[in-house]
Amino acid sequence: MLVVCDVRTVRERPGARSQSLIGTITKAKGAKLRRLAIRWVIAHGLLFDELRVDVVYVIIGRSGELTIKHVPGAG
Repeated sequence: MLVVCDVRTVRERPGARSQSLIGTITKAKGAKLRRLAIRWVIAHGLLFDELRVDVVYVIIGRSGELTIKHVPGAG
């Protein structure tokens, strides 16, 4: 399985929950990421049985601390 990751950096907003980040990847955006990943695989002549698109969020807290949130299968 090939796993392609889209990494996004976001700043924590007052009152926002980290779960609300998951909604930032729409179905259309997920489909676009998948198409791009497939094109990259074909362009490089690679073969994989499965392809998964994940999103990794780097969340910058109000005091500057970093939190990593991994969302497998987002695309």
